[in-house]
Amino acid sequence: MSICSVVIAHKLASASLTLLGSGAVFSEQGFREAILGHAPFITEEDFRKIGFTEDELSMYGQSGARVDPPQPFNDKLALAQQTFRDT
Repeated sequence: MSICSVVIAHKLASASLTLLGSGAVFSEQGFREAILGHAPFITEEDFRKIGFTEDELSMYGQSGARVDPPQPFNDKLALAQQTFRDT
């Protein structure tokens, strides 16, 4: 299953994800462990539908680098987080 990181950062046994939208592909067992560990992911398809631009991800995607992002980015981030909560 191909999924994308949604929120700031999360450390998994196999990886440390600090970039919004960073992709991850897990085995079935690895995916179960990520979900049970409350890893913040949505499907790649849902992530693409939200419409983050490459510029937004390069400027504001890195954990800890979000200094005054514009409202459109914040709106997309909120939608991504809501999508995560709804799944």
